[in-house]
Amino acid sequence: MNTTLKRHHQGLMWSSLLTALMLEFWHPAGGLADQLWPQWLMLVMAYWILERSRCVSMFRGVLFGLLLDLGRGVILGQHALLLVIGIFLLQQTRLRVRFYPMWQQTAALAGIFLLQQGLQWGLYRWLHYPAQWQDGLWTVFSSALLWPWLFLLLDRLNMWVRRSEA
Repeated sequence: MNTTLKRHHQGLMWSSLLTALMLEFWHPAGGLADQLWPQWLMLVMAYWILERSRCVSMFRGVLFGLLLDLGRGVILGQHALLLVIGIFLLQQTRLRVRFYPMWQQTAALAGIFLLQQGLQWGLYRWLHYPAQWQDGLWTVFSSALLWPWLFLLLDRLNMWVRRSEA
C-alpha cells in the first residue's frame, strides 16, 4: 500500500472516529431520545476493527473513552473500560465475525453492546447511582439497527478512497 493511500485511509479513519465522538457529545439528555441514542463510537471502532484491525488499538479505545468521559462529565475511565472490553472481544473474534452475513455480524455486535451495557449498569449499581437496566437495552437495540447502515456508509467511503487513489 503506497503512502498516499495509507494517509487517506488514516484520514478517513480519524475523521470517522472524531465524527462519532462528536455524535457521542451531542448525546441528548433525558427522555426517550437518551435511551435510543446508539453507541456511535463503538460502532465506528467496530467497523475499523473488522476492516483493518491494526487501525484501532486498545490505546485508541482508552484515549477516546477518556475524552468521552471528560466531555460527558462522568466517572473517569468508565467509557474507556467499556470501549477496551468491546475492542478486545471484537479483535479476538474478528476473523470469524468479518465473514459473517450482515445479520450475524449485527447479532455478534449486539452481544458486545449488551455486555457493555450490563457492565455499565453493574458499575452504576455498585456506585449507588440510579440506573434502570432497561435503559441500556434500547441503546443496544438502536445500535444493532444502525450497524448495517453505518457499515455500508463507511464501506462505500472506504472504497471511494481506494478508487480515487488507484
